[in-house]
Amino acid sequence: MKTFKTVVRLLRLVKPLIIELMVAVITGVLGFVCVSLIAYFGATMFVNKKIDNTLILIIIALGVLKGIFKYLEQWFNHYIAFKVLAHIRDIIIKTLRRLAPAKLDNKDKGDLIANITSDVEILEAFYAHTISPIMIAFIYSTLVVIFISLCSLYIAGILLLSYFIIGIIFPVANYKLSEKLGSRIKEEEAVLKNITIENFDGLKDIKQFKIQNEKTIKMNYQSEKLESLRKKEKHHIGIMHGLIVVVELLTIFLIIMISIKTNIEYKIVIPIIALSLTSFKAVINVANVAGILVHSFASGKRILELVDEKPAIEDVVNENDVQFKKIEIKKLEFKYQEKNILKNLNLSIKDKDFIGICGESGSGKSTLLRLLMRFYDPSFGEILIDDLNLKNINTSSLRINQSLVTQETYLFKTTIKENIKIANLNATDEEIINACKKASIHDTIMKFNKGYETIITNNINISSGEAQRIGLARAFVSKSNLVLLDEPTANLDALNEGIILESIKENDRTIIMVSHRRKSLSICNKIIEIKGEEIWK
Repeated sequence: MKTFKTVVRLLRLVKPLIIELMVAVITGVLGFVCVSLIAYFGATMFVNKKIDNTLILIIIALGVLKGIFKYLEQWFNHYIAFKVLAHIRDIIIKTLRRLAPAKLDNKDKGDLIANITSDVEILEAFYAHTISPIMIAFIYSTLVVIFISLCSLYIAGILLLSYFIIGIIFPVANYKLSEKLGSRIKEEEAVLKNITIENFDGLKDIKQFKIQNEKTIKMNYQSEKLESLRKKEKHHIGIMHGLIVVVELLTIFLIIMISIKTNIEYKIVIPIIALSLTSFKAVINVANVAGILVHSFASGKRILELVDEKPAIEDVVNENDVQFKKIEIKKLEFKYQEKNILKNLNLSIKDKDFIGICGESGSGKSTLLRLLMRFYDPSFGEILIDDLNLKNINTSSLRINQSLVTQETYLFKTTIKENIKIANLNATDEEIINACKKASIHDTIMKFNKGYETIITNNINISSGEAQRIGLARAFVSKSNLVLLDEPTANLDALNEGIILESIKENDRTIIMVSHRRKSLSICNKIIEIKGEEIWK
């Protein structure tokens, strides 16, 4: 994505806050005007060697006003930044929901976390410390040049040239030099986040197999690589700051030389020099923006690339709703990364059928469930529910009619009751308790001090088997007509497996259960084996 397009799109997000931006710019300009007038009046008193009480009172008043204007500028700038960042986070979360699950399967967790956290935070500097400072510098510098031109066009011309060099040439040159470096820093930060996540997730295995040293070396290498890039960036910034000082000194020297050549009195020149020195602060702020922009645009590009990504499956709206009576799978084929997962699969499932699906690992059992959920579309063939192709059924209707329980159940940081209730927001306490009893988890929940009101935290010890049973309770409490179970008893002991399988069997719904254990499927009224891209009954 080109930088110009990135800038334009980032700036568009400020459009609803244009009034606040104008207030920030106006107060920022007035703040700098106050500083310049303080310097000008102070220098005037100095060269006149006379204490003017009126000027002293004016200088004090200007100092107070400068503080007020600076506070207002910063307040409005940060108000704009926080509002825009909140909107960007909302856009990112909506994008992730839109892309899930198909497009997120192969996404790098480090990249996604960087998008949601550090990339958004870096944009705070762009919205709070870049947009208005550039506008402030332009307006304020124009006012200074106009004022000084009344005394000397030559000095005004020198100042204008200095502003151009410091405020435009230096930032652009620094940005061009650091653009690729900034992108590399963002990439390496994502890699370091990935290594950190990997070390946390695999902590038990790392300790078990005693590979701490290897993992430490890998992390230290990445940290040093990132630090080296950051040092290069700081080196560029240091050179620019040195050049800014050189330009400032040359400007003052040229102002003095021009005043001597044109016979301008020192009583006029010294206040002009004082005003000029204070005026550089505004354009130096713009020069310092270059470093911010390198990271801001790199982060902005990453966020916008994610936002622009098209989902593998678009949600269907304004089409057909279904009640679910039957499923027809016709000549179904599915390829993933050019590999055949399912081939020429034909299957008919009627209302209240209890279908068991078995097969070797990688044969496509779980993939079939995800195709039924329309997380993916078939490569060939079609899936019909109530004689309607999945592509012509409203996604909301599909979700209402289906419940999926996988081997891994995610528990949110809320109460156990709320974790179960997400499957049916209108479920009563009685329905939740009954669902938990069917899932053989009720007694476990009641052992906690607060029972169903227990909040899931890191301090609450819930095993993977217990979490899976909570997932089953969600399926039992839901009103869906089709329940899809992907290894629902994989993490359970034999006793709980038997209880749960009986509960599943008693459910008056259509159930499709995947398991690699044929014994678990013995309760099904039909067992289908997927073998070598074919289907066997």
